[in-house]
Amino acid sequence: MSDREGKLQQAIDEAQDIERDPDRVVRTDVKVTRGHRRSKVLQVRLNDDEYNELEQLAGTIGDGGVPLSTLARSLLIEGIQRRTDEVDGGSADSAGPAEAAQMLVHLSAQMARIAETLVPDQQQGIASRR
Repeated sequence: MSDREGKLQQAIDEAQDIERDPDRVVRTDVKVTRGHRRSKVLQVRLNDDEYNELEQLAGTIGDGGVPLSTLARSLLIEGIQRRTDEVDGGSADSAGPAEAAQMLVHLSAQMARIAETLVPDQQQGIASRR
């Protein structure tokens, strides 16, 4: 049996073990998490320049930077919270489609302001690319 076939057979055996007992620890070097509070995924389209700038910004935060998705999520949540506070103290859950669109516009402007303050040496911010 070749090394490749051996690895394939090992993977098949592990998969069968997992099917028989899904809570059994198969690998100790992998952390499995389930049921965390944030279970919805939002896909956002950015052009190359916007993505690169956001990625660069994420790298400047803290000692080693933060993950890009963490920065995007933080900016999104912050924008929603600020917008909610501005709109008569209501909750974001009560916002309709028009309010949601306004939140996104507001968030985009907020992201541009944050990017300009964190990366002041770049004169061409996110806002100039719209």
